[in-house]
Amino acid sequence: MSAIDYTGWLKITEGSTSQGLEPNAFNKPLVRLPKKPAPHPCQVVCVIRKSDRDSKKLTQDHFFESVTVQPTHAMFMSGKSIISPLSQKIGIPLIIHPESQVPHGFMNPNREKYENQTITYLLIQLDNGFANLEHQDGLGTALVSRLDYKPLSIGLLTTIHAYTSMLLSERYGSEDDSRVQHTVTPEDFTKFARKFIDNTRASFNNHWDIKL
Repeated sequence: MSAIDYTGWLKITEGSTSQGLEPNAFNKPLVRLPKKPAPHPCQVVCVIRKSDRDSKKLTQDHFFESVTVQPTHAMFMSGKSIISPLSQKIGIPLIIHPESQVPHGFMNPNREKYENQTITYLLIQLDNGFANLEHQDGLGTALVSRLDYKPLSIGLLTTIHAYTSMLLSERYGSEDDSRVQHTVTPEDFTKFARKFIDNTRASFNNHWDIKL
């Protein structure tokens, strides 16, 4: 994959001023996507918030839905979409576009209904394993797209989520958190993904359209 130039992107503190929070180790600026149409319609994954999931469906189907968005969708034109730091480190940068985020979600009494752990995990800070407060609660349903605008499959996003879950359960908290980020590489992800796919492919039917 060719190198991506991030220099034109906007670094902002996600809601810290409006919520009375000062930027710190647990509330640092993330990168937003500039307003620009996609070059073509994009296959993305809709990650459904907790309260809207159908528990009768298979695991990957009640979390994820494959959809196509047009080049001028708000995901690309609103200026609100966020770039996942972890996805950049593994060489598959992803755009995150919350569609129903609740303001001040961590103070909302109904915040559990808007929980979206998959998206929260994608937005962790790599030097400590924590997401900013506004990305821990109230995220709601969100769209996820590849930054290179290639089709994003449910299988690939499931694998990235599994990798992030592994980092949080096995690496962060068990060693110096600031050092974990240096273990997150495209090679480390690929090694994990090959094993994960081999172990779980049969459970995900025809969703495994993954090129590593």
